[in-house]
Amino acid sequence: MPRFSPRLAIAALSCVALVLSAVLLLTAAGASTRTRVVSDCVHPHYKPHRFIVACGDGSYYLIHLRWRHWGRHYAYATGTARANDCTPSCAQGTFHSYAVRFKLTRRGHCAARNDLEYQHYSIHYPHRRPGSPPDSSRAVYAGCN
Repeated sequence: MPRFSPRLAIAALSCVALVLSAVLLLTAAGASTRTRVVSDCVHPHYKPHRFIVACGDGSYYLIHLRWRHWGRHYAYATGTARANDCTPSCAQGTFHSYAVRFKLTRRGHCAARNDLEYQHYSIHYPHRRPGSPPDSSRAVYAGCN
């Protein structure tokens, strides 16, 4: 029967500690463990309460987002869409509110920010919808395509 060796036990524990330290350092230096989404047209956020859809003029955005799920494969929220009717022009238009279901998918690595980010979204209107909303399903890249 093999005999217990304190030196061998200390060496084994040292190796385990070294490996764990390396893993922790790589995790800290690598991508964030939280998946984020570019919600303000520039910066990635974790579980944002607001999401700008029309980055050019801000005429369509989501507010009061309540996240029901935020996971590895998708994120899902309910909230309110605010859409400008642009009547008689977008500068003089009126914003209207619509209930929405908002889903984020296609999690991927953003090399530019060394981050995990959802790269696609879809918007569903359970009741009424704007007259001509922007695409209800599109990519969200902001520098990470």
